[in-house]
Amino acid sequence: MVIESNPSLYVVYLYLNNKKAPFDNPKVRQAISYATDYKGLVDGVMQGQAEQMRGAVPDGMWGHDPQGMQYSYDLEKAKQLLADAGVSNLHISFTYSQADSAWEPVGLALQASLAEIGVTMDMKNVADTTKRELVAKGDYDIATGAWTPDFADPFMFMNIWFDPTKMGAPGNRAFYENPKVTDLITQALATVDQKKREQLYIDAQKITNEDAPYVLLFQKNDIFAMRSSVKGYVYNPMLIQVYNIADMSKSE
Repeated sequence: MVIESNPSLYVVYLYLNNKKAPFDNPKVRQAISYATDYKGLVDGVMQGQAEQMRGAVPDGMWGHDPQGMQYSYDLEKAKQLLADAGVSNLHISFTYSQADSAWEPVGLALQASLAEIGVTMDMKNVADTTKRELVAKGDYDIATGAWTPDFADPFMFMNIWFDPTKMGAPGNRAFYENPKVTDLITQALATVDQKKREQLYIDAQKITNEDAPYVLLFQKNDIFAMRSSVKGYVYNPMLIQVYNIADMSKSE
């Protein structure tokens, strides 16, 4: 038996409802990002089989910024940001389902961290269809998300997540809008020059990382088992659980 673990483009993140107080304030959104224990989640919940995200475009796809900002676990900074925002006695909810086994422990870890900075967060476990409906309507505070691209282009992250015309179910589930970002991703979509597109997406990520409309958690490894007699398998991060059957064989 062979166990393979390969990096994928599957990301796990949290939606923060940007159209609803207090998450209409970027300082509060930043505070939530600083109150997230990324290393603890990767090492504990994911048992090391993931890496913290560094911007919306995942590692392994062009348009990823290897120098992009990452939030660190800093409760004092989170507490100061809430104070700067004039927010106290905050009581929020965390909407999740059991569709991804990581979501509940992520919520419990965040709940414990937020309690240390005076924020009460209620866990709201619902059916996945219900969660999707609530998110589509913007009827949530924080909600869980996971995403894998349909094709290998930053459009699948940048234009889907941040375009104000795609708010709710189409993909911009944080209900985020920043005219500078909108301009950059619109320009990127209008040109076929990949180098120009890449720089436009990297520039947009510098802004979205700072604005923190989502909590960018981690991208998962794809883990699977196969018999040692299987030959010819080639891993493709774009095709999780899709196999190159025509090229595979079994040795005696």
